[in-house]
Amino acid sequence: MVEASCVAGARLFVFFSDPAEEAEVRDWVAALPLARKPEVLPQAQSDDLGVRMRGALDTMLEAGVSVGVVMGSDIPGLTTAVLERAVTGMATADVVLGPSVDGGFYLIAARETDEGMFRGVEWSTETVLERTMARAAALRWACRLDMPVLQDIDTVDDLRAWVRDMGSDTSPLSLVCKEVAG
Repeated sequence: MVEASCVAGARLFVFFSDPAEEAEVRDWVAALPLARKPEVLPQAQSDDLGVRMRGALDTMLEAGVSVGVVMGSDIPGLTTAVLERAVTGMATADVVLGPSVDGGFYLIAARETDEGMFRGVEWSTETVLERTMARAAALRWACRLDMPVLQDIDTVDDLRAWVRDMGSDTSPLSLVCKEVAG
């Protein structure tokens, strides 16, 4: 969230899935040390991740943003520079995807959506990115992938892999620390 708040001109949104947790999410957002507070909105109710992502993109686009960006909340290597790169990439694309280590994606940026955008994507598999790119091609959307490959943390093994890689110069934590240090 802090990274997104650092993107110049960004309008921030937090989508919650469980209506029973709305007050808790609103309190959490209100306590964030950000100059610009995110809008807190309910997420589309569905077991299908694609429906929920499309709903978030539709909500942002209907609210007047020129580029909607949906990103995972489990990406420790996500930096302001990565987010800015995604938005900049939209100058020559209809959709930008940030590939994750596991074959999925941690970020999608788009100016429009389509009901077929995520059709046929089997979530939580190593073919998510490939199938999403095929859906973009079927819609005749130019897709950019020149984003860094980042680790998302879905399992304890993912967390262990990320921690193991923290010591290298190209680890997510090293990159974040370098960006913060200037």
